[in-house]
Amino acid sequence: MASGLTEKGKPYLTPNEVAELLMVSPTTVRYWASKGRLKSAKTPGGHRRFMPADVDAFVRESDGTMPPSLTEER
Repeated sequence: MASGLTEKGKPYLTPNEVAELLMVSPTTVRYWASKGRLKSAKTPGGHRRFMPADVDAFVRESDGTMPPSLTEER
C-alpha cells in the first residue's frame, strides 16, 4: 500500500478486516495478536487495530504470500 491507508482511508485495519483478508476468523486474528505473532495496538476502549505493514510482515514471515488487496498501489 503506497499511501499507508486502507481502502476505507484509515491507517489501520480491524480484526474483522484482517480476518477477511487472510481468510481466517476474527477470533484467530485476535489469538495471533494475543500471542504476539501479529503486531497490534489497542484503542483506549480496548479494541485491537492492525497496521497494514504489520499484517504484510506477518504474512511474509508466515508463508511468503500476500493478499493482493494489501499490495496494490493506490
